[in-house]
Order: sequence, then C-alpha cells, then structure tokens
Amino acid sequence: DFNFSRLIPDALRCAVTGKKLYIRSDGKFVRDYVYVKDIARAYIILAERMLQRRLRGEAFNFSDENPMTVLAVVKKIYAAANARPNYAVLNKAKYEIKEQFLSSEKARRLLGWKPRYSFDEALEETVDWYRTQFGRSR
Repeated sequence: DFNFSRLIPDALRCAVTGKKLYIRSDGKFVRDYVYVKDIARAYIILAERMLQRRLRGEAFNFSDENPMTVLAVVKKIYAAANARPNYAVLNKAKYEIKEQFLSSEKARRLLGWKPRYSFDEALEETVDWYRTQFGRSR
C-alpha cells in the first residue's frame, strides 16, 4: 500500500527510510488492523460459501479483533523494522472516530473464517516488503 496518508504505509515507509513520521492524532485513537492476506482469503471463503449455502444479502466483518492505539502500532512497526523511533504526535486530527473496531463473530460462525496471521507476523512480512520497495535490506 503506497497511500501514505494512512498510518501503516506511512509509518513503515518512515521506519525503513529513516524519515520522521508525523502522527495527526494524539496517538490514542483505537483501530482494528487485519492483514491483507487474511482479507483476501476471507473474500474467497465468502464467495465459496455464498454459492454453497446461498448466503445472499448477508454482511460480514473481517477483523483480528485486536484493537490497538495508533502509538502501539507505531511502536510495533519501529520494533519490527529494527529502527529507532522517529515520530512526532501532532494532535491535530479533527472529526475522526476515537475508537473503531469490528467483530468477526459472524464470519467465524457462518464461514469458519478466522485470521491466520497475528499482527506481529503480518508486520514482519510487510516490513520486508517495504524494505524491498525502498531498496533497504536488513
């Protein structure tokens, strides 16, 4: 993901390149993060189950159900990148939801889906990918 207005892409880019990260919020906003590989697998399972069980018109949330603050995520990113934390908290975010996370209970129950990757496992792969994009190796 190269949308650097989002937390994880921007923090990863900054961690692997040594640039300073600017956090728009106070760092205490809570979000739920899930690895893209888990989401892709979720959509495949959903499509298969829709055909098998006729699950039309249903809505599903896919989440690892492990909400974290922005600062917790940033600290994990710098640790995974083995980089010295280099960020500033701007506390300028307006009109954003303080806590936003999902329940995947329905997806577990009706689809048998759950994430395969923990946040830390996903982060390890993602850091490696960003390093290759920005020409830096471990």
